[in-house]
Order: sequence, then C-alpha cells, then structure tokens
Amino acid sequence: MIKRYYRLFAVILALLILTSMALIGCSKGDANNAVKDKNQQAEPVDKKDNDSSSDENAGGDESDSELASWQKDTSPFEFDIYFFAAWGTQYPWRGALVEKYITEDTGVTPNIIIPTGNEKEYLNVMIASDDLPDAMVLEWYAPETTRLIESGKIYSINELAEEHAPDLMDMISDEVINYHSHTDGKLYYLPSFFSTAEEYEESIEKHGARSLFIQKGIFEALGKPSVDTTEKLVQLLKDIKAQFPDVKPFAIEPPIDVNQWGLSGNLTFQYYFNGIFAPETYGRDQYLEDGQIKLIFENPNYIEAVRYLNRLYKEDLIIADTLMMKHEVYGETVDSAQWGVAARFPIDIWKNHNPKIMQLT
Repeated sequence: MIKRYYRLFAVILALLILTSMALIGCSKGDANNAVKDKNQQAEPVDKKDNDSSSDENAGGDESDSELASWQKDTSPFEFDIYFFAAWGTQYPWRGALVEKYITEDTGVTPNIIIPTGNEKEYLNVMIASDDLPDAMVLEWYAPETTRLIESGKIYSINELAEEHAPDLMDMISDEVINYHSHTDGKLYYLPSFFSTAEEYEESIEKHGARSLFIQKGIFEALGKPSVDTTEKLVQLLKDIKAQFPDVKPFAIEPPIDVNQWGLSGNLTFQYYFNGIFAPETYGRDQYLEDGQIKLIFENPNYIEAVRYLNRLYKEDLIIADTLMMKHEVYGETVDSAQWGVAARFPIDIWKNHNPKIMQLT
C-alpha cells in the first residue's frame, strides 16, 4: 500500500499541470514575453520492493547520489486517478503525448477516470462508499476537498515527502506552503500552477487559464506580427479593424457579470489580464498584502488593467453589445469566425471552434 500511494504522488504533480497554449500572449512591458506555464513537475521515488531495479532504471552515467529521490526508480507502475471535471472528457487522454512523457520519465501509467455526468455527485458517491481512487485532481477550494482532508482519507504531502522524497519539500515555494496549508499546518495538494511575485518581476513566462486566439488567415495576412506586449496587442487590433472591416477586432468572454464570475466580472479579465497587470489578484476576489486581506478593487495594478480594457473600448476595439451577450451565444459567434481575436478557454478552441472556423476561413 505504501508503494501504491508513493508512486501515485509522482503523477499527481505531473497531471496537475494542465498547460494551455495561446497564439497571443501579452505582457505589461516590452521586456516581458508571451504567457505560458513553466511550472516544474516532480516525480517521487518508490523505493520499497524495487531496490534491484533502481540502478537499472536510472539510466545514463549519473550515479545514484546525483539523482533526485524520485528519479531512482522508474519501474512500471499503474494507478487510478480521478479528474474532477466533466469537461475533461474533451481531452484526448489515452495516447496523448503528456501521458507518454509521464510514463517515459516516471514509469507511471495513469488510468484517468473522468465523470460523464455531475462531477460533484460522482465524487460524493465515491466518498460516501469509501471507494476512492489512488489519486485525485480536484478544485483545491471545493468543500469536497476539505471534507476529504478532514476525514483523514488522503495523505499529506509532508508525510509522503518525509518518508519517500525528502528533497521535494525544498522545491515547493514558501508562498505555496503558506497559502495552501491546511489548518493543521500540513500541505495536502499542490495547485496546478503557481508563481511568486519575484518570478513575475523576473518576467518568467507563465500561462493563464484563459487565452487569446487570432484567426490564422488574419495573422498571416498581417505578416505574423509579434504580440508579446499589451501595446502590441492594441496595434494588432487596430490593424485588424483597418484591414478587415468585415471582422470585429476583439472579444472578451461575456457576459460582464459579478454574480456569475466574481468581482472581476469576466473570465478573460480574471484569468488573463489580471495575470498580466496584477498577478497577485489572479483568479480571486481578494488578495493578501502585508498581512492584510484586500479586495481587488484596492489594487493599483488591477485598476491599471481596468483602464487598459477601457482604452480598448474607447478606441472601438471591443463591441459594447458583446459584453452582455450570454456565454453560450458567444461560443456560437466564435464558431462563425466573427472575431479577429477572441478570448476563450483553449480546449474550446481546439476541440469545438477550430473545426468550424476552418470551414469558413
């Protein structure tokens, strides 16, 4: 049993990193680059009952002492992992490159379980029946996650690392530990992506949960311009407006609705522009500053992001009517290639919109 939970810990870290690739990524300054994920994944070792295979699987000329603890045994291992989101069915899990890389690097082959109906009901049934998979990818803030932690049904990362991968905890930033530790002081999960203020200051590239996409034909017709700053995005939208009058320049995901999306009022704002201008407010309504909890409205960087979008509106690069459009209707407008640049969840573009857009453009 120790072996089973020990190796599953390796792939929890790998699968939690859900990367999204954007055709357009903006940064606040000219020195900054496109936004993408640079989180590192870590694979702890299973050293029980596998001592004979450690040296064989280590590979290369590296000695055992030079390897991280989780690199010393990559013998084959399988386990079940539950992905908490019905939309995960849109990902091509079986045979995907990420699965191949995980298996090659760790020896682990995950059997990914995805609910086809209501994910909360599916998870609650598993909890009630005490029939849990080996590992789970959950929403860290969900009540079900707290319920699992407080019922003692999952291991803390602290105890797993102490016994099996003592060098792992040193690789987790203090910010992650302080922010995500449970009331008992232990860490029970790792967030899918997390970056420190210092990393953003150093312009280390990060990805957002929401991305901007430009029509391929328009992008090529404009000479494939670099769009790695917010000023370059403004210029791109102006060029689209001037050269492609039948296409609307830009759309953020509607509607603007604080009841539905939180204080940012919009998914694109919350998970894209906040990450560029005010990463400390990314994906949240409150943030911590000097030990005090503040609303995002109090953050000067957040205010700068609002002013930037207001500028796009004043320059007629965002259509006002779109802002109150229903979210599902917006998807239909993306299908019909109405936008030069559209904000959307990446998997929606790749799986749903692109096949339809390609037939029209």
